[in-house]
Amino acid sequence: MRKNVVQSRKFSGMLDQTIQNYENRSVETAIIIEQLIKTAHQIRKEIQRGKD
Repeated sequence: MRKNVVQSRKFSGMLDQTIQNYENRSVETAIIIEQLIKTAHQIRKEIQRGKD
């Protein structure tokens, strides 16, 4: 259970940072989309790893 909490915080932090970058317009929209896709892939990978 503890591992899930740590992973959840990690992914939440990644999403928060991506959203903050978007809101600050510090990076282009295309880069934000790439970051979101990367985060989604990492989340799916962790979910799949948990099922195995």
